[in-house]
Amino acid sequence: MPHQILISEHDAHVRKALAEYLQGTLGYGVTCVAGGQDAIEAAISRKFDLFILGIDGPDEAEASTRLHKLNPDLQAIFLTKAGEQEAIQDFLRFSMPADRVLVKPLGDMSALTRLIVSILGPPTA
Repeated sequence: MPHQILISEHDAHVRKALAEYLQGTLGYGVTCVAGGQDAIEAAISRKFDLFILGIDGPDEAEASTRLHKLNPDLQAIFLTKAGEQEAIQDFLRFSMPADRVLVKPLGDMSALTRLIVSILGPPTA
């Protein structure tokens, strides 16, 4: 069974691009949701190895905390835009290693690929 990745991102285009790349190209199992509350609901009903969370406001920061309470072993990568609000940046600085925070747009996805493989290993069939 492939590693399972939960993507929570408000931007439908980003969600779709991530899902197509991570599932279609790399072969990971992917579930997409549009926001933090949906991510929590998905994590209650299913086990994930990694979540990718688009941080656009304080709701996502809270969702991250709740996801880790549900599954303390759950790994995370945060996506943020350059120049996000300072409170979000503070949350990211104290919550995650700097290499787990990527700035959107991702471009060619190579940084994301390296990061996911370093966390999960290659996708398994």
